[in-house]
Amino acid sequence: MSRKRNKGRRTPPARMRDYRIEAQLREEPDLHKLAQVIIGLAMQRAKAERDAQKP
Repeated sequence: MSRKRNKGRRTPPARMRDYRIEAQLREEPDLHKLAQVIIGLAMQRAKAERDAQKP
């Protein structure tokens, strides 16, 4: 079964419409989490480049 994905702007499912996201200012940044995010992005990019080079 295949579904067409709408690449335009979509409304979130009903179960998510009442969520509210709030940011809290911290005195010190969470550098460990930031490093994990950056490393993850770099690994995804490297994998994508390797996959693109495969014949």
